[in-house]
Amino acid sequence: MRNGAVLGKLAARLGVSLTSLLNEAGSLPPLHKKSAQALWQDPILGYGRRQVSRTERAELVEITLPTGCQISYPAWTQQPYRQQLWLISGEVGVTYGSENFQRDEGDCLSFAVDLPVTFRNIAAGESRYLLVITKQ
Repeated sequence: MRNGAVLGKLAARLGVSLTSLLNEAGSLPPLHKKSAQALWQDPILGYGRRQVSRTERAELVEITLPTGCQISYPAWTQQPYRQQLWLISGEVGVTYGSENFQRDEGDCLSFAVDLPVTFRNIAAGESRYLLVITKQ
C-alpha cells in the first residue's frame, strides 16, 4: 500500500518530487484534458493528487485534502525545488520548518522543500489547492 507520507520520505531520499514517483517521466502534451490527468488517492488519508501539467521545469498539481487530513514530508536533501501553494477552496494550515501559516481561499504561499513541511486541512469540509512546483 502506497501511503503519501511513505512516498514523500522516499521522494525526499531520492531527491525527486512526489509527482515523479507517481507518474511517468517527461512532459505532457500542450492540451492535457482533465480526463487524461493522472489522479492518485492516498489509501490511508484519502487525500488526492491530480497531475494537471508537467514540463521539464515546472509541474502543476491539484491537491484535495479531506476534513481533518494532515500530511507531513521531510526536508529534501538532494535537488531541492520551490513550490507555490494557491488555495482554491477551504482553509489549509502549513508548517514549513518552524513557521506556521494559515491559508484562506485565494491566498498564495511560496516555499521550498529544504525544510520539513506539513499540510493540514483546518476547514469544516474538503480543501483544494494548486501546487506549482518549479525546479531549481
